[in-house]
Amino acid sequence: MKEHNTKREKERKGVFLTSALYREGVEDFGACLEAVRNEAGPALRGVEQVYAATILGDMAEEQATLAGPRAPMALQKEFLGMLRGVADVPVTLVSTACVSGATALALARARIIAGHAQRVGVLAFEQCSPFLSEGFGALRCLTNRPAPYTRERSGFRLAPGFGWLLLSSHHEKGGGIRLAGAATTNDAAHLTGPDREGRGLRRAIESALRQAGAGPLEVDAIKLNGAGTGPADASEYQALRACFGDRLPEIPCLCLKPVIGHMQGACGVVETILASEALRLQHLPGIPQAMRQDAEFPFFFPERAGAREMKKMLLLYSGMGGQNAALILEREDG
Repeated sequence: MKEHNTKREKERKGVFLTSALYREGVEDFGACLEAVRNEAGPALRGVEQVYAATILGDMAEEQATLAGPRAPMALQKEFLGMLRGVADVPVTLVSTACVSGATALALARARIIAGHAQRVGVLAFEQCSPFLSEGFGALRCLTNRPAPYTRERSGFRLAPGFGWLLLSSHHEKGGGIRLAGAATTNDAAHLTGPDREGRGLRRAIESALRQAGAGPLEVDAIKLNGAGTGPADASEYQALRACFGDRLPEIPCLCLKPVIGHMQGACGVVETILASEALRLQHLPGIPQAMRQDAEFPFFFPERAGAREMKKMLLLYSGMGGQNAALILEREDG
């Protein structure tokens, strides 16, 4: 029992989000890296490991050439080389479909909790390559008018993106946003789709809550995945309903993909940055009106953006082939 309590105490001391940077709609990753160098500045000093998240980074060179003369793999090799030159630390590429960014955050947190590092950087970048566009198009997942959780939902809008997060074992200014829990699972139920009952995502949620030492009643807000496809949205609702029961319609939710687009492997980092800002500022953003007018599932979307008292927020991510991730962010007073 004493060993278990020591482990729980070690985890609750925390992994904090201590600096962040993101860009929407970018294709020039060299410029983004320069922004990390210039704007993150001192945050790079003392970083012991970097996890870089992207979908296409794990593809073979010959497959990547399908995307054209400037193959994504070549760009990413160049970019990772520049990153190593800036940070001068080991860089590990993480490629787990659309949960790549969230997986990288979970790995970074685990490394700090285990005592192997005190400061770990997580980088995520993605392009709207023809390979991804044609692949998702073949699956009929793309639309110019995303409206997840509605009866007429028909998919998502791809968007390029870049995000950088620094995780640290302490927060220099006191307080801050803590990554209190992070869990990943895989449904292994279908080649491309999720488990229809959301069992894998449910396990991820429950595991992240256990790591945070929290129960369902302590979650003050939920950042939904919001893929906008029929099976994904239904599976996500089933998982949340199983975890939160009749309380689910009372928990305020936010959904970012209809607003900023689906950044694929980068969404886990960029959406976590935006959600952490909402938690820090105690302010929930609004959502497209269509998501309230034609809702199929009883999620609680506030009618307009506004102030809201929040201590803990659950963040959900799902990806191709039944990949799932759940993060718990906790706001701590200084």
